[in-house]
Amino acid sequence: MNERQLKKIYPQGKITNEKIVDDNWLTLPLTRSNYYQIEKKTLSASEIKLLQTLFSVSSNDATSHKWYQILFDEQSAPSGVFRLFQLKLQPTKDFERKEWEQTVKTTFPAAVDLFSIAYDQYILVEIQRAENYSKQVTEGIFLSLDNDFSTTTKVYLGNYSDKTRIKAVFEIERQLFQWCLAKNSQQRLYTLADEALLYYTRQLFQTSPLTVCLKESMSFDDEMKKIILMLWETQGNVSLSAKKLFLHRNTLQYRLDKFYDTYDLNLKKVSDLLLVYLFLVNE
Repeated sequence: MNERQLKKIYPQGKITNEKIVDDNWLTLPLTRSNYYQIEKKTLSASEIKLLQTLFSVSSNDATSHKWYQILFDEQSAPSGVFRLFQLKLQPTKDFERKEWEQTVKTTFPAAVDLFSIAYDQYILVEIQRAENYSKQVTEGIFLSLDNDFSTTTKVYLGNYSDKTRIKAVFEIERQLFQWCLAKNSQQRLYTLADEALLYYTRQLFQTSPLTVCLKESMSFDDEMKKIILMLWETQGNVSLSAKKLFLHRNTLQYRLDKFYDTYDLNLKKVSDLLLVYLFLVNE
């Protein structure tokens, strides 16, 4: 059954770009980013079952998961300390979803729940234990999964929170992950430590009269932009930056001295480098 047939038979439905996470709605995937949503109260039980079969929709959807009810409804979280993984996938047409889900759950031994909130979005819940993986190991795991299942996955690795804060923390982390995705970078794994500085200063550097004035007084050519970004990446290490930029150290030092003479900002000083870096990335 295609979109045109659905509209003809069930005109009360609507097409959306995001899945309605609500057990009162039946969500039928049309493409990777389009869904046909129909209120269940307008359908008979047999119609719901038939449509779920035709569109391979499980009746045991996200709303039946305990952690969905904790994060999106009013159910209380159990005792313990947890962290949430937000996963954004680019699955192929023949994506082996059930096998992928099972592999993820078995790969993370501390996982307590995994559920989909959209065709291409999942939440993995993990309890804090000695076997929790580091950021680097986690990134490697999802790179391997992408190779095995021909997917591309972006991951937000959340902070640990107890039962009293987990829902509030998730709401903030969800907003932060959406901001990260909107940047459309090549980065595959995000954490608060990596993104907080830019996320929480972006509005100040875009709207404050003081920072706008300072920003307008500066002008960076493409080479200087690369130098600033590399210095930030190497934490101000001039020798390492020169090596990575394929510049002689004296050449890089000359550019830094010239920048200092022009703007009275020393890029070898952390506070000055931070200020200029924030100007650059918030252009």
